[in-house]
Amino acid sequence: MVKKRMTLLLALTMLLALVGCSGDSNGSTIPTDDEVSENAPDDTDPGEALSLPLEKRIYFDKYILAYIKDDGSAVVDFCEGNESVSEELQAQIDAANQKWAGVIKAEYFDRYVWLLSTNGKLYKISNKKTEVLKEGVANFSRSVYNEIIVYNDGTVELILERENDSRPDLSAVNEWTDIVAVASNMTAAIGIKKDGTVVATGDNSKGQINVTDWQDISQVVVYDTVSSLNIESIEAFILGLKSDGTLVFSGQYFFEEDVSELLAITDVREISYDYDSIILIKNDGTIVSLPNSTVGDFFAEDKDIAYLGFDMTHQQYYLYVKNDGTIITDPKLDFLTGHSMK
Repeated sequence: MVKKRMTLLLALTMLLALVGCSGDSNGSTIPTDDEVSENAPDDTDPGEALSLPLEKRIYFDKYILAYIKDDGSAVVDFCEGNESVSEELQAQIDAANQKWAGVIKAEYFDRYVWLLSTNGKLYKISNKKTEVLKEGVANFSRSVYNEIIVYNDGTVELILERENDSRPDLSAVNEWTDIVAVASNMTAAIGIKKDGTVVATGDNSKGQINVTDWQDISQVVVYDTVSSLNIESIEAFILGLKSDGTLVFSGQYFFEEDVSELLAITDVREISYDYDSIILIKNDGTIVSLPNSTVGDFFAEDKDIAYLGFDMTHQQYYLYVKNDGTIITDPKLDFLTGHSMK
């Protein structure tokens, strides 16, 4: 079993190294510097200020931590040795004079962050300049491979980061309507509609997008692993959290194991995952991880967790936010200390 897990991790790592970073004809490409306005008009009515949950307010990987504090300010911290870059980028963020709602992405090597303001404007801020990319944004999904933007009117836009001709086509998301939240990964995307039903698109080789009968859905996650030689999913599933705290599942579970133990869990508040486990936070603060229970052992003594997540690149490092706002990061990343949402 361990050998198989290591093989899957190696294959996924190889894929990340092989794919490129250009636009894709199946969705919107990232605007170039000539296509964006550094001084976009500010005369639109923002309506009610945008407010997003903790999972959308934090971006984290082994190089960078970016997050939105409870007061709407944003903080960026690059890895050790890059203090001057962190300070320059932080100065640009502060100079934008916005209250922020979410962090869509952050890039260590290119020194920028995408921040969503409470008035629905999407900003790209580097250590050198600030740009407005989109307006009227209400929500978003992020993965290593793409971002999906949800607009105030419920329409959706796919922004592709990595080009691969054999990757499943996710452009159908651009036709979705009445969407309030989305989730995506390499091979599939799913949207939650205003009425709690869902719509999904992408690869269905493991039956992962057979979700037409789902109802009362409040959160979803998309998991997939792929071979570096064949984009077809080795493992793929979508997990949904219902408003009553129960779970629904579609696709192939880790290593083709039985999913009944997972679906028997109730009173769930939030769902997350790392590279070989689903991690659940229950309403009483209990952490449950399946099928690899050792993940949950990291947090067994702390039932004061408001949010639990893993790094955006390979899910090898963890981060959690305590109910008092304290941010706890993996001890292996000891440069990320002293942070709080308060």
